Amino acid sequence: MKKRIKINAPVTVYHVFTRYLDELFLQIRKEDKEYFLKLLDTLSKGFFIEITNFKLMDSHVHIIIKIIKPPPDISEEELKARFKTLYPRKRYNPQKREEYIKNWTDLSFIVKTINERFAMYYNRVHNRRGHFWASRFNSVYLADQDAILNCMAYIDLNAYRAGMVDSPEKYRFGTLYHILNTQNKGNIIKLNTLVDIIRGKDLGKEEREQAEKIGNKLNYLKKEEKEAFIKYLAYIEIKKAKYAKEPIKLFSKQGILGTEDKTRELGEKTITWKRITYTTQEIGGKKFHLAQ
Repeated sequence: MKKRIKINAPVTVYHVFTRYLDELFLQIRKEDKEYFLKLLDTLSKGFFIEITNFKLMDSHVHIIIKIIKPPPDISEEELKARFKTLYPRKRYNPQKREEYIKNWTDLSFIVKTINERFAMYYNRVHNRRGHFWASRFNSVYLADQDAILNCMAYIDLNAYRAGMVDSPEKYRFGTLYHILNTQNKGNIIKLNTLVDIIRGKDLGKEEREQAEKIGNKLNYLKKEEKEAFIKYLAYIEIKKAKYAKEPIKLFSKQGILGTEDKTRELGEKTITWKRITYTTQEIGGKKFHLAQ
């Protein structure tokens, strides 16, 4: 089994993909998914992360996690507050300051905590024992803005592609529904990454139509967030037809995803095994490259 790829940078963005055991397919209740969202809310306030996108399906989970390393002089008060959020029954140890920071910015530790806590909850509530997750999680590093934007679209179109809903925003346990219908309950989703990606793009015909259609549903957002989300909804509308029947695999693989130059550059710097595999696929009219 190849070692997980992690990029050492102040800010990193990963798509994380995990499957439940086959025997649990369609046994995951809406209450369980609601608990998963509460868990994401809690952990995102403890770890140094932002949740950029999510989708809780009946057989698997998608999350886009943005990890932001804190400054070296981060205050002891902030670390204590984060510790209290993560471990309300434990006592903060100032001698473990560096260990806390390392763990709370480490992808493996973060996802392991999410998965373990949800599995413990599920087994307790459903009076069962044993594994909940089918295998270790997959993670792909999203190396540029195109990779992030199209991975978001891939996730948000997941239920639509599967024929579960006739419109992507109708799927209850995904980012689109969460932003449009719950006023981003728990403030789980951070839209600043989307704002950065779409900033500068003028409102076109599709965006104006979206703005008229959803109107005051987004008035709780900041102006730039509202505008970015409307533009993104129009982007999703365009991608619906292009993504409808395409077999898309690269976004849920293990590796580095982005433009050819970027994936090769990072692949040579980061991947430690001798033979690096490069895969190319055109998805939704754009060409993506995966290094693994």
